[in-house]
Amino acid sequence: MESPSLFRKLQDAKLKRQDAKLTRRFDQLSNAIYSIDIDLKMSEVEIVALSKRVQRKVTKNPILARIVTMDPSKMSLLSVACTLERKSKIELFHPAIKCLIEANPSALLWKDDRSRTITCEIACHSSNYVLMPWIATNYQWVLNDEGILINPPVYCLIDQYANRGATGCSAAIIQQFFEAYPRGLTRTNEYGFTPLHAILSGSTGCEPALFKWLTEQCPNNMSETDNNEQTPLHRACYLLTHHLGYDSSEICKYLIAECPQSVRELERWGRLPIHYLLEHCQHRTVKEVVVSLLRSYPESYDMAPEFTAVTSSIPFVQRIKPLLDEESELKENAAYFQQVSETFFDAVDGTKNPRQLASSTCHAFGDWAKSFTRDLEAKIEQIVNQLQDQCNED
Repeated sequence: MESPSLFRKLQDAKLKRQDAKLTRRFDQLSNAIYSIDIDLKMSEVEIVALSKRVQRKVTKNPILARIVTMDPSKMSLLSVACTLERKSKIELFHPAIKCLIEANPSALLWKDDRSRTITCEIACHSSNYVLMPWIATNYQWVLNDEGILINPPVYCLIDQYANRGATGCSAAIIQQFFEAYPRGLTRTNEYGFTPLHAILSGSTGCEPALFKWLTEQCPNNMSETDNNEQTPLHRACYLLTHHLGYDSSEICKYLIAECPQSVRELERWGRLPIHYLLEHCQHRTVKEVVVSLLRSYPESYDMAPEFTAVTSSIPFVQRIKPLLDEESELKENAAYFQQVSETFFDAVDGTKNPRQLASSTCHAFGDWAKSFTRDLEAKIEQIVNQLQDQCNED
C-alpha cells in the first residue's frame, strides 16, 4: 500500500517552496470542501462547480490525493469529503469523491483518529454508502484487506439498510454490493454475525425478497450461530416481537421451511426460537409462526429454559396442540397408504405374468387408497383452517 505524503520540514529551499505551494493548494481545496457543511447558503450549482474543480485539480496533481496532515485528525481530502454531513448536498459531490479514490485507491485503507478506515466511513455515512457497490466493483482488494476483517465495512452498509428509516438505504444497494462482492457473504463481524444475523438486527427489519436472495447466495448462513449461539431464526423471532408493525413472520416461516434444524437450536441461555414468542401470542403474526415452530418441532411443547415460561403453559399453545397432533397423525396415515399402494403396484408390475386376481386386487386397493387419502387430506385442510381461525382470534 502506498504511504501518504506528510507535510514536513524540508532542508532544500526549492523543495520547501514546492511543498509550500502544494500545501496552499491542499488547504484551499480542503477548506472549500468543508464549506459545503459550513456555508448553509451554498447552492447545488456551486457544489457541482466545486466538485468539478476538485476533479480538475486532483487530475492535474494526483499527489493531492496522497497527502495527509500531521495533526491528530490525520486529515486528507478524501477524509474531509467523506465526513461531510449535509445529506441533501453531499450526493452532488460524489463524482469528486470517486476522483479522489481513483487517484489514490490505497487511501480507502487509511485510518482516521478513531482507527476507522475511510472505507468504513463511507459505508457508515448516511449518503455515501451508495458508493459501496462501486467500490466493490472496482476496488475489491480493499474489502479483502486483513486490517479491516475484524469489523468489515459490509456490516456498516448492512446497518444502513437495517435502519433505513433514517438513511433510505434500499435493498437494491445491498444486492448490488453482494453481486459485486459475494465473498462478503462469508464475512463475520466481532459479534460473530453473518450478514443474515446483521440484517435482522436493525430497527426496520428486512424485506423478505432480499432476505431470500441472500440465503440463496449462501445457504449455509441460515444455520450459522453468532457469539451467543443464536441462529438467524432466533434473530427473526426476536425482531418479530419487537417490531410488530413490520411483519417479519414471512422470514420466520421461510427459515423454518428451508432450515428446519434451526428450530431445534438452543442459544446461549437455553432458549429455542419459539421461546422468544411465547409472551406475544396475542398477535396474529406471532401465533402463525408459533404454529409453524410447533409443527416442525412438537417436542418443544414441554421445553422451558431457566427464567422462561414452559411452552405448554401458554393458553394459545394449549388450544392448538391437539389440532397439531391430529394433523400430524393424519399426515402420517396419508403417507403410509400412499407408500403401501406404490409398493403393491411395484410388486405386481415386477411379475412377468401377474395373475388377473392379483392385478385387479392391486387396482382396487389403489383406488380405495386414493379415495381414503383424499378424505384424509380433506380432514387435514379442515384442521389447517381451524388453526388459522385460532390465530385470527383477538
